[in-house]
Amino acid sequence: MTSIGTDAFFGCTSLTAITVDSENPVFDSRDNCNAIIRTQTNTLVIGCQTTVIPNTVTTIGDYAFYRCSALKSITIPNSVTTIGTAAFQSCHKLTSLTLGSSLTFIGEAAFFGCENLSEVTSLIESPFEIADNNFMLEDETTPNATRMTGATLYVPAGTKTLYEATTAWNMFTEIKEFAQGDVNNDGSVGIADIVAITNIMAGGE
Repeated sequence: MTSIGTDAFFGCTSLTAITVDSENPVFDSRDNCNAIIRTQTNTLVIGCQTTVIPNTVTTIGDYAFYRCSALKSITIPNSVTTIGTAAFQSCHKLTSLTLGSSLTFIGEAAFFGCENLSEVTSLIESPFEIADNNFMLEDETTPNATRMTGATLYVPAGTKTLYEATTAWNMFTEIKEFAQGDVNNDGSVGIADIVAITNIMAGGE
C-alpha cells in the first residue's frame, strides 16, 4: 500500500487497532501507536480511539481523527509543530486535550464540534493566533450558529495575559495557569495537579 484516500476510514467509530507492515515503503505504525504515519514526513494521517501519538511525529494531518467519536483523551507531544484542518473535528467523546510546547500552527476547525471537551492544557509558551472556529461548537438551537466550548484552558505560569490577548485563545471563558515543573513525563498535566497549583496561587492550601 502506497496511497490512502481521503475519508478512507470514515465512520469506523469502533476501530481500536491499526498496524502497518514493517516492510511498507511509505507508511508505518511505529511504537505500536495504533495509527498510520507517513514515514518520510513524520505525518500522522489516520488515528483511532486508542492512538498514542509517538514523540517522533511532527504533523497531525488534515482530518486525521475526524469524527473519531470514541476518542476520549489525547496528548499532542512536544515534537508536533502542526495540527491540520479539522484534525479532531467532531470527536464527540473527547474530554481532555494536551497541546505540546512546539506547536506553531493549528488548522481551521481542528477541534470544532468537540462538545464534551472540558479541559484543554496548552504547553505553548508563546501563543499564536488561531481561527475562531478551532474550539467552537455547533449551536443546535440556532441554525448556522456556533458557540464557544465550555472547556477550561490551562496555560503555563506567567502566560495567562498573553493568551487573553491572543485570537482566539481569548474566547475561553476560564483560563488558569500551572507550573511547568508539574508537567508529566508524557507531556500531560493532571487535573488534580492543576487544581492544587491553582489553589496555592490563590492563597489556599
